[in-house]
Amino acid sequence: QIRWSSVSKTIGSSDDWSNTAKQYEAVAASMTSAPATVLCALGLAHFRGGSGVSPLTQKIEVHDLACGPGVVSKLLLEQTQPGELVIDASDFSEGMVELTKANLGDKLRKAFVADATNLKDKVQDNSYDLILSNFGLFLVPDVEAAARESLRSLRPGGILGATIWAEEDPWGLALMRKLPTFIDDSDIASALEKQADAFGQMFALETFLGKIKAAGFQEVEARRCNTASVVGCPEAFVRIFTKMPPFKKLLEGMDEESYERFVQRAVAHLVAEANHSPPLLANRSSYCVTGMKAR
Repeated sequence: QIRWSSVSKTIGSSDDWSNTAKQYEAVAASMTSAPATVLCALGLAHFRGGSGVSPLTQKIEVHDLACGPGVVSKLLLEQTQPGELVIDASDFSEGMVELTKANLGDKLRKAFVADATNLKDKVQDNSYDLILSNFGLFLVPDVEAAARESLRSLRPGGILGATIWAEEDPWGLALMRKLPTFIDDSDIASALEKQADAFGQMFALETFLGKIKAAGFQEVEARRCNTASVVGCPEAFVRIFTKMPPFKKLLEGMDEESYERFVQRAVAHLVAEANHSPPLLANRSSYCVTGMKAR
């Protein structure tokens, strides 16, 4: 039973994310793969004998937590040799889990629906060497509880790694804060402002680090990760972005003409920020956070 998914007004419910899993994948594939590549490399570095291309010193078991469409699992397999990893993947959204299964099939040991704050029925103590979460852990309503569950399920010396968008990231929180200015309806604009404020609390790096430390992790650190990806059609990006939970529900009250006007204003903003015509280069700012369970 997912105890918090249906009541989380900030990130939307598990059903919301299941219904938009494929649309999210269209955004995630281009926007989150580069930071996830760094995250995987940092996590695996703890288990390599020398340089970043050295073989793993042991076969390790990995949990792709809040797996989404399976970006981390796919990249882990690309960065290792066959047989070096055993990967489990979980998400609170059944649609995301099914998408991960479709994308990776028997390359995973298992993929399952689970609440990151309450894994006891699904994951035993000391089960994993490495847990990675790509832009998922910071969105959990109770980050500290989820981190405690990760700590419990890691073996001594195990590593937790997670990505979190920087507050000033121009295609993330900064864009969310700008969206209300593109809307004529004051009630919808006000609702979007409140939504952006709620996300802003989740994007606070120091707060996130504090919760990881409070859960019991040692050697917690954050590394800045600046990446870039090409957005060939900013209009398609805006349409997908605003159909994601929970923006979709907030914008449902707009008539078609108002929504189209909103989309064009948002696209014009992105083009103006880039200072050139599409395709646009999306410069993204994030952090890769790691922590270790005591040996």
